[in-house]
Amino acid sequence: MHCLSNTDHGDAIYIKLTQNNVAPIRDLDGLRHCFEIDTPRDVWHFRAKTEEEVTLWVAIIKRNILLASENEKFHLAERMIEDGQRQICSRDEKILIRSMASLEGLLSTHAGADR
Repeated sequence: MHCLSNTDHGDAIYIKLTQNNVAPIRDLDGLRHCFEIDTPRDVWHFRAKTEEEVTLWVAIIKRNILLASENEKFHLAERMIEDGQRQICSRDEKILIRSMASLEGLLSTHAGADR
């Protein structure tokens, strides 16, 4: 989340972490201690108080980008497993319906022969 103010979060902007890159910037129009988050739609520039803070921010954001990406992959894998399970259940249900129909036909044939 990015806000222009520390106290008023009415202007908050949420920056999705997946598919992004973060890197320190040597010099941004004469400003020091800057870094950027490069997203598919925008490039966001930030300024820290010291180079140490820049290094810390970049490391933390990179770690969270990696975690968000892995989390997205887990959600995709989960959906693939669910889809696979639905296909198996559907297939098994069709097999069961055919088997029951065959069994009913077999039982009705035997019941007619016993009369």
